[in-house]
Amino acid sequence: MRRLLVLAGAGFAPDVDGGVFRPLKMVKYLEEWGYSATVIAPPNPFAQKDPSLLAQLPGSTKVVHLSDPFFPLRHHSLRKILKLFFIDEPEFLWGRRAAKHSMGIEERWDAILSTSPPAASHLAALRIKERLDIPWIADFRDPWTQHPERWVPSRFHASLGKKKEQRVARGADRIVFASPEQGEDLKRMYPWTKDKLRVIPNGFDPEDYSNPPPKATPPVIAHVGTLYHHYPLDAFEAFADLTSSRSDMLGGARLVLCGKIDQGQRRRIEAIGGGAVEFTGQIPMKEALGTMMSAQILVLTLPDIDSYKNVYTTHLFHYLASGTYILATLPQGSVARDLVLGTHSGQVFDPGDVKGVKEALAKCLVELKETGRIRVEQDRGPLERYDRRLQAKRLAEELDVLLS
Repeated sequence: MRRLLVLAGAGFAPDVDGGVFRPLKMVKYLEEWGYSATVIAPPNPFAQKDPSLLAQLPGSTKVVHLSDPFFPLRHHSLRKILKLFFIDEPEFLWGRRAAKHSMGIEERWDAILSTSPPAASHLAALRIKERLDIPWIADFRDPWTQHPERWVPSRFHASLGKKKEQRVARGADRIVFASPEQGEDLKRMYPWTKDKLRVIPNGFDPEDYSNPPPKATPPVIAHVGTLYHHYPLDAFEAFADLTSSRSDMLGGARLVLCGKIDQGQRRRIEAIGGGAVEFTGQIPMKEALGTMMSAQILVLTLPDIDSYKNVYTTHLFHYLASGTYILATLPQGSVARDLVLGTHSGQVFDPGDVKGVKEALAKCLVELKETGRIRVEQDRGPLERYDRRLQAKRLAEELDVLLS
C-alpha cells in the first residue's frame, strides 16, 4: 500500500463544506486502488459537523487538522484587508504549517495530492516537492487566477499571483481540473503545460443514493447548495406568481432552500415567495441528499456570465444522481446546461425567462396532481463517467504512472 499525502486547505470531514467532498470521495476509494492517505486540513470552526463523513473513510486513513488563524476570516470583509498586506493568499500561514508538519512526520510519502482553492494547498505541496522530490498532483476544483469570484487588490498583486500560479504549474507532475474548459484556459495561458493536464470532473457516489426516501408530502420544490448574490431567481419568481394567481394548482407545495444563501438573495426570496418558503441553512450531507431524492422538483440556476459557462456546480451531479426532475435556468453554451439536457434530466430555460419557467412549473404541478409523480426519462449512461469510485481509479492510474 503506497502512502499518499493529501493537502486540503478548504477543510475536510467531519466539516460540511463544498470543498470537502471531492477530496473526501477520492480518499474513500483510493485505497481500493492501492493508496492509503493522510489528509492535512484546517478545522472549520463555523461549519456543521457530520461524523458520518469520517465513517466513510478506510481504517488506514489519517486526518490531521492544523489550525489556520485566518480561516474564520475566509468569508469576512477583513479578508480583503489581509490580501492587501500578504503576498500570498491569507491562508499562507496554514500552508507553511502544513508543509513543515508534513516534512516532520516520520513517514515516507510516495506522492502528494493537493487540492485548491485555496492556493495555499498547492504552495505547500510545492515546498514539499522541492524538499522530498516525490511525485505531485495538483488538483484544481476551481481556477486560480481566472476564478470568476477572485478579487485582486492591484496589478502588483495580480502579477504576483500569476507568478505563483506559474511556479505551481511548472512544479506539479500532473495538473488535474474539474472540467475540460478549465484545463483549456490554463493551456492557453501556459502552453507548456499541455502534456501534464488531465480532467477528472466532479461527480457523485452511488452509495449515497442506495436507500432513497419516499417523495415528500405535500410536494417540495427544493434548491440545495450555495445561492450567490448574482444568481437569477427566475424559478422562485415563477413559484411566487403561481402562489398568488393559481394557489389551487400548488397542492400545498413548499419551496425549500438548503445551504448557504446570500443574505440579499434571502431577503428577495422572502419578499417574492410568501409564506411557503423554508430556509434550512447548511445541513448534514445525508440530509441534503435525502431532500434531493424526496423532492418533486429541484431548482438549478447560474448567471448568464461567460466565466460561469465552464462551471459544473458541486450540487449539479448530486441533482443528476438523485433522478429528481430538474427545473433549471442556465446560460446558452454552458456545460451545466448541456449536461442536464444531454441526460434528459429536466427542462432548461435562459436566465430571465420567468414566463417559460412558470409555464413549465405549472405543467409539472398539473402532472403531479393528476398522476402523483413527475416523469423523468433520464439517460443515466452519460453519468457513469461521474462515478466517484471510477474517478479515484483515474487518479490512481496517474499516480501509478508517475511512480513507475
